[in-house]
Amino acid sequence: MVRRKKSVDSSKESVWILPDQLSLDISSLQGRSPNIPIVMVEFQDREGSVRMHKMRLVFLLSAMRHFRDRLISQGYRVDYYAADDPDEKRAALCREGYLACLKDYVKRNGIERLFVTEPNLFSLDEQIRNSLADCLKIAVELVPTNQFLVSRAQFRNWEQMQGELVMENFYRMMRQNLDILMDGSDPQGGRWNYDIENRVPPMGSMNIPHLPDAGIDEITQNVIKLVNEQFADYPGTTDGYYLPVTHEAAAKWFEDFLDKRIRLFGMYQDAMLREEWYMYHSLISPLLNAGLLSPRETIVGVENLFREGGIPLNSAEGFIRQILGWREYINGIYWTNMPQYTRSNFFDHQNPVPKMLIDGRSRMNCVKAVVLQTWNKGYAHHIQRLMIVGNFFLLTQVSPQEALKWFLEAYVDAHEWATIPNVIGMILFADGGYLGTKPYAASANYISKMSDYCRGCYYKARKRVGDRACPFNFLYWYFLKRNAELLKDNPRMSMVYNLLYRKTDSEMNLVVNSSEHFIGLMQESGTDRKIF
Repeated sequence: MVRRKKSVDSSKESVWILPDQLSLDISSLQGRSPNIPIVMVEFQDREGSVRMHKMRLVFLLSAMRHFRDRLISQGYRVDYYAADDPDEKRAALCREGYLACLKDYVKRNGIERLFVTEPNLFSLDEQIRNSLADCLKIAVELVPTNQFLVSRAQFRNWEQMQGELVMENFYRMMRQNLDILMDGSDPQGGRWNYDIENRVPPMGSMNIPHLPDAGIDEITQNVIKLVNEQFADYPGTTDGYYLPVTHEAAAKWFEDFLDKRIRLFGMYQDAMLREEWYMYHSLISPLLNAGLLSPRETIVGVENLFREGGIPLNSAEGFIRQILGWREYINGIYWTNMPQYTRSNFFDHQNPVPKMLIDGRSRMNCVKAVVLQTWNKGYAHHIQRLMIVGNFFLLTQVSPQEALKWFLEAYVDAHEWATIPNVIGMILFADGGYLGTKPYAASANYISKMSDYCRGCYYKARKRVGDRACPFNFLYWYFLKRNAELLKDNPRMSMVYNLLYRKTDSEMNLVVNSSEHFIGLMQESGTDRKIF
């Protein structure tokens, strides 16, 4: 348990700010003396054996160092443990981990009480609650997080009152409680959800505005050098680093989205193009997750723009649903179900991640495009993750735990609280339907409709079986056949199972043979071609 002392000299108190709590409004600072000392520790990864994308490392380390300087400019005294500290002893402590740094800090400064906002990482939260006070031999005060709009206890209470979990019900409650996009007691426009208007396929030529130049200053340049030297074997690249790392730059980044992209964000949020890696998306999830932006300010900013007549309702509602609905919901799911949730494997899938998901060497245009984009940018939007990569993992029977590791390594916004429920529950249905109502398995038809990936592909999107048939087609029907006992009674699957049962034995034999050959090829060579 966290140990608290009844009386501690306030001059012996300090605040520990974690790498994803980079805000002057963080709860651990509220009500404290403006002279209270602060400790910050660079630890690149405390999420098991996962090695995060180099782009994410640059973002987190540079944002931390810029926030350190902002705290100092506000009059705080900050003791900062850096991975490349010129003092080799301190650098070694940083490499050893946060506990070694905190022990050194507490001893050198005579600290008797340490305040820290609740971590967003389950394992760290457990360590702090169960052992940190004893390890440091001081009082440790965990302060409830204010980085989300719903507390963990509030979500748990809501969940316990539900017969079954439905994100839409949670979202409507949030809209009502916070009076967001409401017209009195009714939703703005008379409907809660405009998702049906937000599935417009991309046009052949789209004028996607350029992202703003976030700027690479000396601090970020030094961090890029550090990452390339000390973390050379981590996935991805630092080339073309593009994310803002200060609160001011993050605010401008968001304003640029409001000025140039949100108007068309709604209708094209599911669209995918090979040459347009971010489409009309905001790319603010890493900024929110680190504390450079707050969810409330983004929601209010979008709602105000709508009420001023600057954007259509479907775009405003679509954006707000992602932040106020899905983001808050996913965080609640994480804290309610850890740690057992990560072990979920409803379909008993056991295959490793194929090599083509690491190097992008594939004849499948869609997989190749998204994989190369992922390792070059550390980013893919939600439909690329769900319907290309996730769909491929699901249909080729990749282990949920192996798939989860891939996602945690791949993206700049891959915080555990967001990634675990999305991958285990939403993408892979590995929880058996606790989070989602049906598996998001799909044939090539959806991909062909919502992207240009199928154009010029070696495989034929309309061909179901046989030579050069798109693997998504036969793998989809094989998935349904293989898991019929598990899924046939799912009301949202009844239509596709009716179609499955109408297929001839000869067609299903081709489906089975093609699928088993393809999955065997994945296990044997890791790609859809034996030799490149």
